[in-house]
Amino acid sequence: MRFLNKTNIEKIKGKLIGKGSEKMCYLYKGDNTRCLKISHSNNCKQIKREIKYFEYLRRTDKIQATFVPRFYGAFRSLEFVGYEQECFLDRIKGGSYDVACPLWQCLQDKNCNKEQIRKELSSLKDEMIKLNIICNDLHEGNIFRVQNRLVSKMVIIDGFGPSELIPLCKYFNYFGKRKINRQWSKFRSRIMRLFSFEI
Repeated sequence: MRFLNKTNIEKIKGKLIGKGSEKMCYLYKGDNTRCLKISHSNNCKQIKREIKYFEYLRRTDKIQATFVPRFYGAFRSLEFVGYEQECFLDRIKGGSYDVACPLWQCLQDKNCNKEQIRKELSSLKDEMIKLNIICNDLHEGNIFRVQNRLVSKMVIIDGFGPSELIPLCKYFNYFGKRKINRQWSKFRSRIMRLFSFEI
């Protein structure tokens, strides 16, 4: 993890594009295909878990999964902990995709191709199981549908890595598959309840 002082962080930090309870997300200044996710040092449990998991994925070559954002490395300062990753944002908002919208927005769009959404969600689940990639927070706000001239797919933008103290699901596919299937079962019920949409 490289050390950056506050001045260096400000030099690469573009506009704010998202904010959660712990993390802030900024465009990378000068490169709209990348973003920075940053947490204050005194509230960074989630971001540290994600950094650890992304580094694990990189070591095991799983980072090339089609739904996982490219990970460009982590950094810290006296005040912040953060990492740089691929940005899934549409051109209207300053990104590089023709379309990039959360799943909930797709499901509310009457003109959206529902069968295509089902197909892309099915591919996402299959790839998660095949590569045993764990997402701790699977919901309609963390799954984005992105499109440009070459690609149309579902991606997960946040919440990577297991939260268990002893994460057997991370190292053993049997436990990973069980966890992923449990998550998808809850996710499927939630989508049906909120959007009357069957996956």
